[in-house]
Amino acid sequence: MFLRFPTTSSGPNPGSRRRLRRTRTAMLGAATISLALVTACGTAQTSLTDEDAVDFGPTKCPSGELKGAGSTAQHNAIDQVAATYMKVCDERSTIRYEAASNTDGVSAFLAGTADWAGTEVPLTDAQQTAAKARCTAGEAVSLPMVATSVAVAANLPGVEQLTLSAPALGQILDGRITRWNDPALAALNPGAALPDAQIRVLAREDANGLATGLTRYLADHDAWPTDKVGEEWTGTGEKLGRAGVLSALRGTPHTLGYVEFSAARDNGLSVARIDSGTGPVALTEDSAAKGLANAELTDTDGQVRLTPKSRDAAAGAYPIQIVSYQVVCTNGLSPRAKTVLLKDFLGFLASDPQQATLGELGYTPLPQPARAAVRDAIARLG
Repeated sequence: MFLRFPTTSSGPNPGSRRRLRRTRTAMLGAATISLALVTACGTAQTSLTDEDAVDFGPTKCPSGELKGAGSTAQHNAIDQVAATYMKVCDERSTIRYEAASNTDGVSAFLAGTADWAGTEVPLTDAQQTAAKARCTAGEAVSLPMVATSVAVAANLPGVEQLTLSAPALGQILDGRITRWNDPALAALNPGAALPDAQIRVLAREDANGLATGLTRYLADHDAWPTDKVGEEWTGTGEKLGRAGVLSALRGTPHTLGYVEFSAARDNGLSVARIDSGTGPVALTEDSAAKGLANAELTDTDGQVRLTPKSRDAAAGAYPIQIVSYQVVCTNGLSPRAKTVLLKDFLGFLASDPQQATLGELGYTPLPQPARAAVRDAIARLG
């Protein structure tokens, strides 16, 4: 999806500033809707230093145009934040994101046809070396900025709430459990009217981080071979594009597939509860946040990594999480104004108000330590 807003040649006008200040005053008096919070954030930038602005969002609202490409899992998040950023900045800039695949996004970034890439897999050593030519005055860094849960969705008429365990889900996805009324599923769903019907498994035909997150979770619970964990689907089922998976889950009974939480919510899909051994956990904003809370955070020379851990999660934590990285040049985009705009936009994306807004969309706000590490890395761009 491409978002295009008109570009103007001037900054926010005085009337806009007065309106935004009034919004900020109201916000401090009481909790308001997220758009008011975002608007307040924009106002604050007129008096903050550059260092402070990394915490709260755009400070200069520079003009220009950016194009990102890559991960489909994060595209709803990037579209929303880009639209809000451009509105807060009085449409001075145009920010577009083309949702394709991790591989396509990284390839476009390395080829210079995209200003940044979205991917669930940080750059490999070979890609990092190739990026030195791309980032002529710097290097490429991978920053975790959007997180989401992998929703296991099912279209199962007559069953209000399906529960799956890691072993049962693994056996469905590798073809050993083929019917909905299998005894293993009946044991997990006592009293449910499971039909005597074949399970139609739907998988993504493109390489994507959802497959990685799902198979990694299963492997962590000894329900999937570790050598088959990855972006390419290695299990059973019918392979479709993202739109095809969503369409089939909406309209075809007895189907099961995996999608990002925001897409499941947008399409009104029924999402299975996951039992990792401590009881079934429904996928909600709160359970997703608990599931990401124990992710491992590392920061080495500006390369920030946030690795979800499905084992030893807290009670009530949804265990299947993925993290999308923004791959950017620390410097070297041409013209240089692109780096200035990208730094401003990424600071906005990493801000507390925008991370909270992502939570409302079905994404998972980054834990505060991760936000701090990412903001530090953003501050060093340019």
